Amino acid sequence: MNVYLGLSNLYIVHAEKELNKGYADIVMEPFIARYEGIKYSYLLEIKYIKAGVKPGDKEVQQLKTAAEEQLKQYGIDEKFRKNIDKTTLIKLVLIFSGREEIYMGEA
Repeated sequence: MNVYLGLSNLYIVHAEKELNKGYADIVMEPFIARYEGIKYSYLLEIKYIKAGVKPGDKEVQQLKTAAEEQLKQYGIDEKFRKNIDKTTLIKLVLIFSGREEIYMGEA
């Protein structure tokens, strides 16, 4: 996923970037120096669970809640907020069961 996201020149993509005493899975900071009109920045938290788990299972809800808390923590990092101050931050949670995506949503 990181490779595909990095194909665009619009964003600087960081994997496992340290933010507020944690490590965000994927951070997409807009390349403002080159493209001033970018309106959004992104934080992605990716979770994996054993194959065969269904989207409505309790384990999925627990992972979703944990990911949302992590994103909340990362989103308040002061240095990061200064870098993206002219954009709207979108926080996304992705949960995979085996190789299937079983949840994707905004936190």
